[in-house]
Amino acid sequence: MPVGRMLWIIVIAVTVAWAGWWWIATKTLQDSVAGWRSARQAEGWQADIGTSTRGGFPLRIALTLEDLSLADPQTAVALIVPELTLSSPVYWPGHGTVDMPSGPVILSTPSDALTLDTDGAVAAFRLRPGTALQLEKMTAQTDALTLDLPDGRLADLSLLEAEVQQTQDPAAYDIRVDVVDLAPGALLREALRLPQAWPSAFETFGADMTVLFDRPWDRTALDVRRPQPRAITLRRAEVRWADIGLVLSADLTVSDRGIVSGTITVEASNWQAMLDIAESGSVIGAEQRPQIENGLRMLAGLSGGANTLELDIAVRDGRMQMGFIPLGTAPRLILP
Repeated sequence: MPVGRMLWIIVIAVTVAWAGWWWIATKTLQDSVAGWRSARQAEGWQADIGTSTRGGFPLRIALTLEDLSLADPQTAVALIVPELTLSSPVYWPGHGTVDMPSGPVILSTPSDALTLDTDGAVAAFRLRPGTALQLEKMTAQTDALTLDLPDGRLADLSLLEAEVQQTQDPAAYDIRVDVVDLAPGALLREALRLPQAWPSAFETFGADMTVLFDRPWDRTALDVRRPQPRAITLRRAEVRWADIGLVLSADLTVSDRGIVSGTITVEASNWQAMLDIAESGSVIGAEQRPQIENGLRMLAGLSGGANTLELDIAVRDGRMQMGFIPLGTAPRLILP
């Protein structure tokens, strides 16, 4: 047999095998999504998909879902997504992406409905090979995101970036979140009674932490039980808006009942303006303001400056205390 003809036969055979593998892989992905939807429906959920279309040939496995709607009857929380695409390289489905093009996503609760609109959002994930499919890394990014309630704009932002990275301890993850140009909308500005001259957007809004869970995030996290946090090391959470600055760090443990213990360190710049906002937004009453301000002024003096407040908040069995001042109960940290 001539060499040229043999080469053509090999090329055709490889092409057919590649196309066959692509067809099997995309059909498996489509069947998996259909099976997940059927399982949710069996649990009483509303889980509907308008159409599902396979694509990505020849280098990617892709499935585009249109008119996706999910609703949990127990919580009355519902999600409507016009379109999203699940895809991964042909060679390893564990390196996947989720793309959501521009368009409104509606999240409704018994009390309200939130509309999220964006110029496009994408999340990429890496799963470790193995039957457990542990989450190794996940990144997410969205551009020009707006959040609206029926009564008006809640907030908008230019860019949101998030990253989750598994550490050497498989149950611990480094988590980083950065938001650019986060601007509270008219609803929040009116609620806080901010002056017209107040800047529209935060200068800084982000956090960097490590969270240890009771087990790694893997394929059972959605269907069986969510991993629960057991320790949180907050290296830095920073918010700066106009001449107000707030920096937090923390070292916390969480019991199996979600009760928090540990220490939270707070550094607040221009804390008097924070009290102004809290009072104008009815977070604190005018009659409470003098007592709180006097206490904070004393603490600011002890920390070395009149305009900067540095203090530690002790959390013991869920109860928060700043020096001798009780601050109430910390929320329980339980992922539903």
